[in-house]
Amino acid sequence: MSEDIGVLMFRKGDPNNTKKLLCLHGGPGMDCSYILPNLGSLSDCVEVLTYTQTSKFGNGMDGLLNELEHVLGTLSPTADIYILGHSFGAVLANEYLKHKSRCIKGLILSSWIYDLSWLQSIETDESVLDTDDDYKKWFIKHVHLYFSPDKLAEGLKILSNTKYDVSIYNDIWSSSLNTFDHKSFLPKLKIPVLSIFGDKDRLVSASYSKTGSALIPGCQVVEIGGASHFPFVDQAQIFCDSIRKFILKTSGEKHG
Repeated sequence: MSEDIGVLMFRKGDPNNTKKLLCLHGGPGMDCSYILPNLGSLSDCVEVLTYTQTSKFGNGMDGLLNELEHVLGTLSPTADIYILGHSFGAVLANEYLKHKSRCIKGLILSSWIYDLSWLQSIETDESVLDTDDDYKKWFIKHVHLYFSPDKLAEGLKILSNTKYDVSIYNDIWSSSLNTFDHKSFLPKLKIPVLSIFGDKDRLVSASYSKTGSALIPGCQVVEIGGASHFPFVDQAQIFCDSIRKFILKTSGEKHG
């Protein structure tokens, strides 16, 4: 089901469920089309929501934060809201928690980054991305970095069907991602956090993810065997079962 709230929101699950899982997609500059097909099974315990990040609310990270604040503002003030950030979506989630005020019940960081050191361990070409099609071709060329070998065909289909906005990619990289560093912020998180990633991630290594997870007080860590950068595709059942367990465990807890 989709709903126009100023941005186009996609939802799956019972709208009367007081537990909401807002999923922030990666990129930056991808769309959200890969979220619900792979995470929609969580709708048995939580309403799953997502939207495509745009520049409607301003440029740069501030624009994306304003948009996220707008989306959260459309949800009931009594809802238990969990945020799942995948890849760049985790950067956006942590930036939101640094600067905004909406109470969040829990945070799920998937295949996530917290500073620029992750770039040192990957080998990609230095393609100039001038058009949306350039950006799409880059993802397709590097599909092996994102999916496990037995899921490459499915991954190629996902990346081929995704829509891309290279202007958002270039704007965010030039204004925010080229200098960002969350290491000093992570120890300040006071809500339940689940860090979930694949042990075969060729883009963001498992050792990098473990180092970041160790900075978060009480962080729950799930390392999924055989999964790469899209663990909810490579090992869908394990990924969703882990999130379901996390939500059910923390939904009755109170946090300052």
